[in-house]
Amino acid sequence: MLKRYFAIICAVFFVLQLACDKTEIVLPESGGENVLFDIPDEWEHVLEIVPTFDNKLLFIEFLTDDSHYAVRYISTYDLETREVERLLGGHSGYCGASVSPNGERMLYSRGWYDVHLTTFPPSEDDVRIDIDGLDWANWFDDSHAYYTIWEPGSSNLNLFNVDTLENRRLIQTDDPGGFGAEISPDKGSWVLIRDYDFDWEHVFHADLYSWDGENLTFVRPLFDNHDGFYKCGPWSPDGTKLIVIGNRTDDPEWDGTTDRAIFVYDVKTDEFTQLTFTDFKYEGGPQIACWSADGNTIYFSTRERIFELDARKVYH
Repeated sequence: MLKRYFAIICAVFFVLQLACDKTEIVLPESGGENVLFDIPDEWEHVLEIVPTFDNKLLFIEFLTDDSHYAVRYISTYDLETREVERLLGGHSGYCGASVSPNGERMLYSRGWYDVHLTTFPPSEDDVRIDIDGLDWANWFDDSHAYYTIWEPGSSNLNLFNVDTLENRRLIQTDDPGGFGAEISPDKGSWVLIRDYDFDWEHVFHADLYSWDGENLTFVRPLFDNHDGFYKCGPWSPDGTKLIVIGNRTDDPEWDGTTDRAIFVYDVKTDEFTQLTFTDFKYEGGPQIACWSADGNTIYFSTRERIFELDARKVYH
């Protein structure tokens, strides 16, 4: 009898613990993602997804015509009205865009070494930023942006004032392959994503750096690509996690296809959590992803659709 009461008490305690746990565990047949909209047939895919501060997603449409000529548009998707609006279009070189934290200005690239500054939404009075080697830039704060530049035998991370163009080198590495950079929301840490071998088994290695105001101090390697991860970043709004796109760990038949999954990487615990399990083999797998401003939602795209995913749930 005592054993039965003890078992009942333990069961009640377990249920109460689950009720108090903020992480919801669900058991869907495939995954918890919801389709925002289907990418039109004339689009090849979406090159980038960036959340803005007016309940819209900023992205770049990639289209090709019958002669395989590439045309790209910088567009927004309104999460309330579900409408797509083209802001800038008809240029073959659009390959990156970033909105300032206050939502008032935008940096965008028209091609290699051709970055422009404009208002958001953009106006016709945009200004080309004249900095040698600048081919992309992400906002650091409302007045500064950062970029990396490749030089023979090395790569550099730089910070510049978007108004005065005062330029400052933050770090120089001996990595000739170049790298991408992601600054944490509290401006306390950087992740440098170094490109090595462009094959299915080893694509990048991510290092974590702390920011001391004057220099970058190396902390430790985050992870290499031994588990098949091929894309890293951006940071979650609370600065504790990174979005990582990689091979599905639950798919033993994975043999070099493009059936990838969305993961989150916890910087403090060094743990990966797979969030998507849907078969995306025929859509090229997840391509790019970003967080909502509150960190509750992850938006990502395949070659055919754009999805939203509740980042607070753990899918098994």
